[in-house]
Amino acid sequence: MLRQHPHLGMTTPDGDTITSIFFADDSTLLSKDLPAAVEQLAIVEEFCAVSGARLNQAKCQTLVLNGHLDPEDTDGGGLLNIMPSGQPIKYLGVMFGHNLPQGAQVNLINERFMACFQQWGCRARTLQGRRLLANTVMLSLLWHVTKATPVPPETVDTWQSMLCRYILGRKTLPTDKYRPLVAPPLQFDPELGLGLPHVASKLCAQRLQ
Repeated sequence: MLRQHPHLGMTTPDGDTITSIFFADDSTLLSKDLPAAVEQLAIVEEFCAVSGARLNQAKCQTLVLNGHLDPEDTDGGGLLNIMPSGQPIKYLGVMFGHNLPQGAQVNLINERFMACFQQWGCRARTLQGRRLLANTVMLSLLWHVTKATPVPPETVDTWQSMLCRYILGRKTLPTDKYRPLVAPPLQFDPELGLGLPHVASKLCAQRLQ
């Protein structure tokens, strides 16, 4: 029903129109302006009335994507829960928001990544086990977000340093003293070395996909 009203949706740079995104039980409406959002909401309510589904408006959040428009100047008429500027919301694990502070998403994922070493670090005792744990659990926290978020080089270096500290030295805190006994080329070489994950290379590979 929403796709039958493309004039209410957002126009992409290549000329296509997007009215909605659906993932599992998460539904997102994309509107060109406030009146269009209200009209789309009416279409959803009409669908719910016919299908027996129910829209929980109390949990609905409206995000202003135009950085030049102040959400406080936008009146949703009590129908739309418009999020204030600077307050993030999560969509599929990635933070979005109106005029979010620069680096907010990176800071959040950095805190989660550094904390996971203390949570999961004790579950592997061998180097192979720690490498497997880092690849399957710890780094998976990053890849979902880094596909959509640029990461500063200094943050990438911090992540790489922590990975090496954990896999090679069983360290779970960035402040733990650590002296690598293997030269860097042998740390990352998958055939002649230890095959440690190289964060910067994986980020570059993501950009090429």
